Amino acid sequence: MAERKIPKKLTPDLLIETILEVKFTSSVHFEIFIGKMYNELTKQGYIYSSPTMDALETDDPRKQIIVNFNALQPIFENEKVIIKLTPNSIIFNCAKEYIGWDKYFPVIKNVLSMINKLDLIKVYHRIGLRYINSLQSINIYDKLIDEVRIKVADYKTRSTTFLTVIEDEVFNINLKVENDVKRKDQPDSVSLLDIDVYLFKEKGIEFDQIFDLVDKAHNKEKEVFVNLLKEEFITTLNPEY
Repeated sequence: MAERKIPKKLTPDLLIETILEVKFTSSVHFEIFIGKMYNELTKQGYIYSSPTMDALETDDPRKQIIVNFNALQPIFENEKVIIKLTPNSIIFNCAKEYIGWDKYFPVIKNVLSMINKLDLIKVYHRIGLRYINSLQSINIYDKLIDEVRIKVADYKTRSTTFLTVIEDEVFNINLKVENDVKRKDQPDSVSLLDIDVYLFKEKGIEFDQIFDLVDKAHNKEKEVFVNLLKEEFITTLNPEY
């Protein structure tokens, strides 16, 4: 891809998912982890939602109920950010609309610093930033640069999906392009540009590297987004540099 100037802001930003996930091996049981997080995050105004335990009926005539506690995801949220927990990860997402990296990143740093201070993590393994952009009433293939355009003239349907993996010097990037698809949360067909930037280290990632890597992953996502799309389309999004 040719290098292009990366805008600080686009209006509209097109984002419908802004996920940041940090995976780790915890130093405490999940119940304790939740309790520690509850004590700290509720002080900061987050509202806690207890996970719903769905009953699974078995073939046993007594209809024994099985609940997998480790599959549940406790949720902390405020008006701007949602935080989900699993036994081996913490997942951030913007609640209603994207609040911008200048506001989102400090929230992420604050919560991860709190977790580190509480000594809840034995080792960090993976950082993943996944941003999904939704383009309504647009054939995304018309907006892609020529180098990555996909010929779909012979397809019987416009609804298509293109998936590839890009290897960067630091990150791996899962790139998914979907045209004319249906989503449960949107009434009309849309085109989606799904960019997942991640780094995995089996031996672990040092905590003092986390923030720099998260910020670099965000910059890489923006770089991929801008370099995939034609300049004239980026211009319609009112870029601010």
